[in-house]
Amino acid sequence: MAMEAEALPVIDALGAVETDGAPPLPVRLFTARVGACEAVVAINGRDGRHGVDSIGTDAATLTTYEVARRFRPELLISAGTAGGWQSRGAAIGDVYLSRDRFVHHDRRIAIPGWDDYGVGSYPAFDATEMAARLNLKQGLVTTSNSLD
Repeated sequence: MAMEAEALPVIDALGAVETDGAPPLPVRLFTARVGACEAVVAINGRDGRHGVDSIGTDAATLTTYEVARRFRPELLISAGTAGGWQSRGAAIGDVYLSRDRFVHHDRRIAIPGWDDYGVGSYPAFDATEMAARLNLKQGLVTTSNSLD
């Protein structure tokens, strides 16, 4: 998760305990038992120069890489806010599962070939059955480097 304020309620609900980070990255890692599973909650950490939460795809990539390398998870969950999607019917507290792809946007590269690379579009786990059983919404999972 990018922002500590987003992660703390999840960490508290799971009773997760902070474990060793990933020096020299500012990543903070928390682990908890959820039934037979080990859950890991990772926060990108704070930028050392500016003192703000590390957000955006660069920090997310490094954090995800470190979690995958260290814990070898069977499932990765990208958790965060979808405030920008209010105009499309999203509301605070809504949980969405991936529909058919992941997209990153706001990487503007106006060169043929690189334009598609800049938008990205990668297959997602088909969570249709899980969404139906849990009565959750589905949609595209997106990320960006923009909060505008």
